[in-house]
Amino acid sequence: MNDVSLSGAGRAQFSAAELLPRVDEQARGVVTRLSQAGHEAYLVGGCVRDLILGRTPKDFDVATSAHPSEIRMLFRNSRLIGRRFRLAHVFFQGGKIVETATFRANPFDEMEDLPEDLLISQDNVFGNAEQDARRRDFTINGLFLDPVAGRVVDYVDGLPDLERRLVRTIGDPEIRLREDPVRILRAAKFAARLGFEIEERTAAAMRAHAGELARCATARLVEEIYRLVHCGAARRAFELLTGLEVLPALLPEVAALHGDAAVGLQTAALLGAYDDARARGYLGSNALPYALLLYPALVARGAENGWLAKTVKQIGDRLRSPKRDRERALQMLELCRELEAQPRQERAARALVRRTAFAESLVLYALWLHASGQSLFAVGEWKAIARSFGVAIEALPGADEAKRHAGRRPRRGGRRPAGGRPQSGKDRGRAGGQR
Repeated sequence: MNDVSLSGAGRAQFSAAELLPRVDEQARGVVTRLSQAGHEAYLVGGCVRDLILGRTPKDFDVATSAHPSEIRMLFRNSRLIGRRFRLAHVFFQGGKIVETATFRANPFDEMEDLPEDLLISQDNVFGNAEQDARRRDFTINGLFLDPVAGRVVDYVDGLPDLERRLVRTIGDPEIRLREDPVRILRAAKFAARLGFEIEERTAAAMRAHAGELARCATARLVEEIYRLVHCGAARRAFELLTGLEVLPALLPEVAALHGDAAVGLQTAALLGAYDDARARGYLGSNALPYALLLYPALVARGAENGWLAKTVKQIGDRLRSPKRDRERALQMLELCRELEAQPRQERAARALVRRTAFAESLVLYALWLHASGQSLFAVGEWKAIARSFGVAIEALPGADEAKRHAGRRPRRGGRRPAGGRPQSGKDRGRAGGQR
């Protein structure tokens, strides 16, 4: 189809040719060379969706009828990767990569009787363009763009769903989510990021098969959790997962903490504050998701009985997440408690601001104060203290109030907390405990 009408997705009528000026030059070149060599080739997936929605794609992927060895022969600047399914990375100057994969088919498509266990562990079956589109997860991700002929190819009714602003699985959601339960998390991520709704049958299947997440490779789950938190719409993504009763299957430890309704609301507000920071270009480390999800409970419960360290260990052991992320998250949470306790002595302040996790902990503390409607005065003071000891702190996301106070030079040997009088050691001990 050459012409597309998509008024409901925030665009007036446009032709597919209108998308071409915004296509990455190197990606277009890959498709052109493959086409000139007699192969069928398209830009595929999220880049096509984002181009149609008027968004800027973060990368461009190519699908082609050429087999991996043929791609490698055509592009000297490529390398084959992958064990389960071979594909090519075509490299360009500046570190840019255009991922180029051979059309694949769903291994269950040729079966008359589906197996009881639908979890896909091998998907290295070559196919044609239509099969490749139909094996993808959601209709809005199944669109192809031919930048040579200037046309959008839609085998899966993705264009109508873009217009209706719906996330819908390609095919039966009961089957598609059992084939790959990580699609449950991806559905929430896309709906949150794009401001779409999840189609009714897809949402029902997400709720029904949340328990299947336990069967997924833990590395994929961890990666998707990080993406959910960093996607810029973490608040809505986690609200969707909570509403569809997916969170207890994904992060039972966090869901248990949300049994306290106030903690759940505060966590949502904190995630929203991080979304605002992401919109301004701030990106935290992969320790930040842990810290964001646990900080409100820490404020409500304190750290008595070591529950915080136990909870982080339980999550990390179950998901086999990188130990460095867990340890840094604990350091950040502990540092935030010290930031609130406001040590009086110069030696203590110097040691604190020079700790590795100080800068990101200060960001987390600023996000918490912002989310809970508190003054950011203390953040500005800590920035001034850090500067006085020669520790540079980058601009904090959205902490305009903190900027007004960051220029003040603190008194050496001590400072007054935002509440008034200098703290005694007894006061600091109390502030460091349950609040």
